[in-house]
Amino acid sequence: MTLEGNASEKIHFQLTSLGSAEQIQRVGFEIESSYGIHQRGLKSLSYPHIEDVVYHPKAFLRF
Repeated sequence: MTLEGNASEKIHFQLTSLGSAEQIQRVGFEIESSYGIHQRGLKSLSYPHIEDVVYHPKAFLRF
């Protein structure tokens, strides 16, 4: 799939495995763009008593 400019697209997919659920606990992913390959997500914390915090952990799905 190729997106141009500031376009966005929701992507739905299903993962299947030959192994049992006990063997697979995390699946990483990456997105390739004209800026490079991205392997990070985006998380933010916002509480009244501290300054907002934004961080970029490695992207993965937990099972």
